[in-house]
Amino acid sequence: LGGKRRGASLHWLDVLGKWSMVDVFVLLMTLVSFRISVESPNHLEFLPEGLYSINMMVVPMWGLYANMLAQLVAQVSSHVIIHYHRLTVRVATLSQEIELNLPPSPDSGSTPLRTHNFKLDYEASTKRAVVRRGVNWMLA
Repeated sequence: LGGKRRGASLHWLDVLGKWSMVDVFVLLMTLVSFRISVESPNHLEFLPEGLYSINMMVVPMWGLYANMLAQLVAQVSSHVIIHYHRLTVRVATLSQEIELNLPPSPDSGSTPLRTHNFKLDYEASTKRAVVRRGVNWMLA
């Protein structure tokens, strides 16, 4: 796979992987909600007293904990893989620019949020917004 396609695939796997925790949430809700007790009615005279009694409770076993742990490990490893993918692409792009004597690409250097000028209104606008000085210390 090429770098862009691999990055897009990893991004979508990361986005969709966050939904894998939904089944753990649903299982935990069933643990809480499925505590059922059924006893034979006392007001029916033709039934013997204490004919039946059912107490049902869902008990989590090792499968629930293993599933939850596997999903957490998968999400953490996904973040690590994406980090190293981006690092590899950045280093490869930089070395290619140096090797071919190209000017640095505009997105190769990142600027801190506190010094970034935000474009206002629409694409052709010349107005810019900056972060106020009092807020700079929070963003640093």
